[in-house]
Amino acid sequence: LEIVSNCIYDPETGMVIFTTKHFSLYGVGYNKITFNDVAESTWYSKVVTFIAAREITKGTRGGNFSPEAKLTRGQFMVMLMKAYGIVPDEDAKDNFEDADSIAPWANEAMQHLVETGIIRGNGGRLNPTGIVTRGEMAQVLYNLLGSLIQKY
Repeated sequence: LEIVSNCIYDPETGMVIFTTKHFSLYGVGYNKITFNDVAESTWYSKVVTFIAAREITKGTRGGNFSPEAKLTRGQFMVMLMKAYGIVPDEDAKDNFEDADSIAPWANEAMQHLVETGIIRGNGGRLNPTGIVTRGEMAQVLYNLLGSLIQKY
C-alpha cells in the first residue's frame, strides 16, 4: 500500500480530495498516529498527527515526536519535499551549496507566506534566522497542505 500524503477529508461533501500522477485503484483508510510526548491538549497535536499519518514525518525514537527538538534546514527541506510528494535527493552533497544565494528572494517568499497565513509567527515576531522546532514545522506543513487542498 502507498500512503497518499496530499489528501484531506471534506466533511461537507463526504469525499476525500487528493491529486495523483497515475490512475490506479484507491482505498480510503484512516492512519491514526499518536506519540507519547504529544498530548491532545497541545496546540500542535492535530497538526502533528496530520503530517505523521501522511508519513511526512515518523517522529523520533521511542514512540516520541519530540516537538521541542530543533531541526536543521536540511531536515526541514526533506519534510517539505515529502509533503509535496517530491523524492529527496539520495546524494546529499548535491544540495544546499548555494545557501548564500537564498537572501535575494527570501524577503518576497517570507512576505507571501505571512500574507497567505501559512506562517503566523510567535509573539509578533517571525524570527527568520532562528532554528525551527519540530512542532513549528508541523504547523507550517499543515498550513501549506491545507492551503493547497483548499484550491481544489
